[in-house]
Amino acid sequence: VENFKLLFRCKDGSKIPAILKSKIIYMNHIPCVISVIREYVEREKMEHELHLAEERAESTEKKYRLIEENSKDSIWFMNENLKFTYLSPSTEKLFGYSLQEWKTLDWNSFVHPDYIQIVFDAFNNLKTGIEKKIKPITIPVYHKNGRRIWVEFTSSSIFDENNQFKGIVGISRDTTLKKEAEIELIKTNSELLRMNEELQTAKNSLIESEARLKALHNASFGGIAIH
Repeated sequence: VENFKLLFRCKDGSKIPAILKSKIIYMNHIPCVISVIREYVEREKMEHELHLAEERAESTEKKYRLIEENSKDSIWFMNENLKFTYLSPSTEKLFGYSLQEWKTLDWNSFVHPDYIQIVFDAFNNLKTGIEKKIKPITIPVYHKNGRRIWVEFTSSSIFDENNQFKGIVGISRDTTLKKEAEIELIKTNSELLRMNEELQTAKNSLIESEARLKALHNASFGGIAIH
């Protein structure tokens, strides 16, 4: 018998898988059976779990790679010093800066000056634990070619098991078309409101003019005596 798998029941009732190897030998011309029983559960279990873990890791890596390669959003990580440690390939296409340039990029030249404090306050709240995740914030930033674009970003803090701040993970998205449409809508509404006010003013003036003409007309006929 070679590598025969079987179950042994222990004294406590538990079962242990094992492999049985047996062969016939002769002792003083008398056939005897010698057997070796080896527990195999741990090794096979470990190998099976390792195989599953490798498959899950490979599958997860492929999913993340697909997301990175096909997403138009910028996915990024910062360390505890708020320095970028990872930027997805879409980042360069979104902002124009190479991944190497991001390492030394000056935030004050990238973010619109009216919004720079908003960004720093948001990061500081994550770093100090005031917030674990910040709601989407839309800010104007400058593309490498000088063009102003609107970006919406969300981010979450990363803390280790000792509750020590380790960094920030975030996603940035180009919302220029959406923001410009909103701005244009506000302008249009303001223009319509202004035109409506002008029309109302003109209407009131017309009503007042008609009232004066009517009063003048009545006064003119009221002063004529017929004999």
